[in-house]
Amino acid sequence: MFKGFKNIGETIKKFTSIITAIEMFGSLIVGVVVMFSSDDGILLGLLIIVIGPLVSYVNGLVMTGFGELINRIISIDKKVSEILNKSNPNNSTPDFCYVKTTPDNNKTFNNEEK
Repeated sequence: MFKGFKNIGETIKKFTSIITAIEMFGSLIVGVVVMFSSDDGILLGLLIIVIGPLVSYVNGLVMTGFGELINRIISIDKKVSEILNKSNPNNSTPDFCYVKTTPDNNKTFNNEEK
């Protein structure tokens, strides 16, 4: 299987850095081409040169944040699993996970009072 799937958060962050750089460079090239393609394109070309990299940067921030979020969720999951394994070595389901039905068919957790 593809090696990047084992650490998907880091893969997303690396891929985002590459894509952001390509988008920024591409918007600069497109802006210059638009500027010199016609006399009316100067303002539009300048807008593309200024706004294009900014949009790419913001997109990169969002995607890098998403990759970091995945890394932290994986870390939290590992820590919770370690805690559960230490407190429950025989892997039985804790009592608070069971749902009981009351006489009037309302479902409640074991630790709730009706």
